[in-house]
Amino acid sequence: MNLFILIVALLQVAVAGPTYDDRVVQLKVTWQKWERYQPWSKTNPTMRVSQAVVVEGLPGRGPALLTTAQMVEDATHVRVSKQGEPNEFPAQVLLTDREANLALILVDDPAFFDGLRPVKLTRKPLVEGQVVVARWRDNQLETSGGSVARGTSIESMTGSVRFAGVRIQTDISGGGWAEPVFAGGALAGIATSASKNELIIMPSGFFGPWLEELRANGEVRPWPGRLGATFQAIRSQALASWLGLDKPRGLLVSGVAQGSSACGVLRKGDVLLAFEGLSLDGSGNVRDENYGLLWFGYMLSHYHEGDTVGLRVLREGREQELEMTLRSYTSASWLIPLDRTQAPAYLMAGGLVFRELDDTYGGRSTEISIVRQLSSQSQSADERRVVVLSAVLADPYNLGYHGFEDLPIATVNGRTVDLVSDVAAALEHPQDGYHVIRLRPNPRLNEIVLDAATLEATTARIAAAYGIPAVYREEVPPPPLGEACE
Repeated sequence: MNLFILIVALLQVAVAGPTYDDRVVQLKVTWQKWERYQPWSKTNPTMRVSQAVVVEGLPGRGPALLTTAQMVEDATHVRVSKQGEPNEFPAQVLLTDREANLALILVDDPAFFDGLRPVKLTRKPLVEGQVVVARWRDNQLETSGGSVARGTSIESMTGSVRFAGVRIQTDISGGGWAEPVFAGGALAGIATSASKNELIIMPSGFFGPWLEELRANGEVRPWPGRLGATFQAIRSQALASWLGLDKPRGLLVSGVAQGSSACGVLRKGDVLLAFEGLSLDGSGNVRDENYGLLWFGYMLSHYHEGDTVGLRVLREGREQELEMTLRSYTSASWLIPLDRTQAPAYLMAGGLVFRELDDTYGGRSTEISIVRQLSSQSQSADERRVVVLSAVLADPYNLGYHGFEDLPIATVNGRTVDLVSDVAAALEHPQDGYHVIRLRPNPRLNEIVLDAATLEATTARIAAAYGIPAVYREEVPPPPLGEACE
């Protein structure tokens, strides 16, 4: 009789399928970001609730928690809970890889992992079939079925790495908060964003090797990021024939960024025909063996800085095979970096607030939009960053300039500026008793002229009036660019 009861119980478990409350936990992250127009201060604390999965940790450290970097951005305090229990445990972010949008979290109290176990990762690419999305909500584990829709090329939400992702059709609402996705009871991916009833997930085939390298070496080698070239699609037969091609295929190189992998290898006017043996169509797609046509840039996620890849190009009417040694050309090397964590560099002088433009700045002015669209990645030795006039703190000293904001700066006292420190240095050299700030071409304001003799005293008075603790924060120097491209 006891044997019969045991068999029935085992059958019931098999029919019910796997449970996930011993592998999925809830994160509560208190965070603050830097103010846009007052970069010396932060916004009010806010809390986000997201998910994480239990994974094998580093050697000798016990289990850890894996989530996306976007869930712990700007974190000031992280706590975790499990299995719907009210107890919350303090946690620490061990590693944030913003370029890949991955984060590993530690919990010092070993009692937290009682009743939990590390997930197993799927071994095969997720190309079809049914999946289960799991998350904690209102102290209950919520699961929702889903199906694989198609593969897609995804760029990291917080960095520059592009990888082959998967779109999942599911009825879960309000997703995109690092919900784990399971197939056959194993972890198949982690949600990075959502749209209506669709989740876009980072597959285990991408973060599995990341975890393995982290466990083996204690760190992950630098990513190559983007290739560092701008391209034009070749979809027109006339353009293809003019370039010497039999049909529309490949990408026309329209520019190469200094410091990038493409610098010194690709040239303006080249046609990139193939990457690592895979031919590019006229839109820049290659045929992936698992996910079909994808933008070729996702292939860079298979490599790290220092690796060598092969290219085939059409140059001056002749096809050539080239080798490219990959450099780390991630967002820190771009003209407008994707910087969401470091304190922004700024200078307040005479009520004028200067700061460097990054992806978190926002700003809806036409001038900033043009810079973003035309040259967001085109850093050069002569232009490392873009400095903007972000705000004018009203004072009699700067009367006539109140209300102007979001305007890129060209020169200060006749000196070209592309770093906040350049502005500070230029203000040491007034022109005939005045400070002359010229702005990049715009229909609103050409130049600002201020009295030089009273600038220092005015700056101190305005700082006291507006409660500014420090009027200057110097930038972190941009990474070295290396030699100019051919």
